[in-house]
Amino acid sequence: MIGDRLFYLAEAAAEQVQPRFAQSQDIGRLRDRLRVREAEFNPAAPSIARVYDFLLGGKDNFAADRDQAARVLEVFPHAADLAVQARRFQARAVAHVAKLGISQFLDAGCGLPTAPNTHETARSARPDARVVYVDNDAQVLSHARNLLAASGGVLAAAGDLAYPAEIVYDWRVRAFLDFHQPVCLILAMTMHFFPLD
Repeated sequence: MIGDRLFYLAEAAAEQVQPRFAQSQDIGRLRDRLRVREAEFNPAAPSIARVYDFLLGGKDNFAADRDQAARVLEVFPHAADLAVQARRFQARAVAHVAKLGISQFLDAGCGLPTAPNTHETARSARPDARVVYVDNDAQVLSHARNLLAASGGVLAAAGDLAYPAEIVYDWRVRAFLDFHQPVCLILAMTMHFFPLD
């Protein structure tokens, strides 16, 4: 029980499964999350995070991502500018909230690390800021964990925005953030991936 909610918790039997631990309110989803996925990383298939990285001028993308970005730009020529402006807005918003005294941030759907990262921006105003990065892309999590390994006060956690309770009630997130204090929730460049029904 976490709060008033029942969650099932399990550890994967195979070491190559990431995340190694999973929790869910549904047994079927829990089993699915712990299955070995053969093609978790596929540079031949475009990834939302890597397409966004390309639109931001990043280097962590492949030909399939650049081709997908080109198709997006054919339909919406301002997509790259939108991505850059959204990233700048996110940095301004995080800095503003940190200056107001908020020291906890939950960046859900964070994407590949790019400068400035949320924790860097928050810490420019609040050196004690704690940041949780959440994404459902294995490559994003790998990059985030490698980049953030030396940064205290930062956590990278697997999570899917389609299941928000699994993020907010994740035992690692709850141990890392104090939900009795304000938390800034960041959903930058994510909501357009969800249908409006």
